[in-house]
Amino acid sequence: MKLRAILVLSLGGCFGVANANLIQNSDFSLVGPNGSPTTHVGIGAMGSSSADFWAVLHNTNGVTTTQLVDTGNLLPAVAPTGATTGILMTSTAANNGLIQKFSNVNDPATFDVWVWVLQGQVSIGIGAGASTVTSATSSGINYWQHLTAVNNDSLSNNVVIYSAVPSVYYATSANVSTVPEPASIAVLGLGALALVRRRRK
Repeated sequence: MKLRAILVLSLGGCFGVANANLIQNSDFSLVGPNGSPTTHVGIGAMGSSSADFWAVLHNTNGVTTTQLVDTGNLLPAVAPTGATTGILMTSTAANNGLIQKFSNVNDPATFDVWVWVLQGQVSIGIGAGASTVTSATSSGINYWQHLTAVNNDSLSNNVVIYSAVPSVYYATSANVSTVPEPASIAVLGLGALALVRRRRK
């Protein structure tokens, strides 16, 4: 019975087992060291955001302001996830916005976040350093939208939430999950199966 259970778990693992959220301060409820609001001006250098663990990155010359909000202060509505906190972003130029870095992940990874766009468009992406590109963009305004970006390459260590054009928007409920390669899961399961067999002998 135990052998059968392990074999089933091994094969079931081939369909993917998602890990816990890798994002810190995913609901933007924790204020950063420079308080709220913050303003970042210029190009290239990384600046502080209102949210702890998140920074502002500019790829083009512009101004980005950030402000933590909740349903009692500016946030237009409770998010579909139940989140009552978020961040208000105002960017005067394209390809500027938020970035969060995390430890290297060597499995396929998915980044998703909820946004409420007041003006413009929002794009998100997940990848490794300067090679990160956006792969999902909002459409429409004044409602919650769920954006999802996937990185099937071998490495991820940061996510970005950018203005696709000059934009004003809210963001909340950011999440990064990974799915171990099916072969890796199967090998682990078969290893456990072999161990049980040896113990039975």
